[in-house]
Amino acid sequence: MKIGTVESQNNFETILRRCNELKEKEKIIKSETKKLVDDVKTKFESLGLNEYNIPGEFCVKCSKVEKTSMNEDKLIDILINLSKLETDDRLAESVKSCIEYKPTINEKKVQQLIYQGIINIEDIAPAVETTTQTRLTFGNPRKEVQDV
Repeated sequence: MKIGTVESQNNFETILRRCNELKEKEKIIKSETKKLVDDVKTKFESLGLNEYNIPGEFCVKCSKVEKTSMNEDKLIDILINLSKLETDDRLAESVKSCIEYKPTINEKKVQQLIYQGIINIEDIAPAVETTTQTRLTFGNPRKEVQDV
């Protein structure tokens, strides 16, 4: 890790201070905003409103959105049980045909085969994807080390 100095140190430090200040404010704003939004939603619900207009400023609408998703693991269990209960073999197969099995990779076995020399790392290299992120982390200042 490099800890360095910059030629235009004052300008760089000013930018860093401003960034740190805004990051701290952002944390507070996000927290307070979440609480306030929850309170406003509760108030809309308790008043039985779905819209409120402040003339000349803005209008606020509050609506419920229902999201439905399928729990595939539960559905698989249900379909397997339904197929077992079905007395007509053709219908039982129709129910079972709703379940498709996708190939999955057993990474431990792949590692074992690489270790044993059966799979070459260069052969699977095109499947390896690498992502890089650059992060800024603000923390407490480090103690300056003085020359002895």
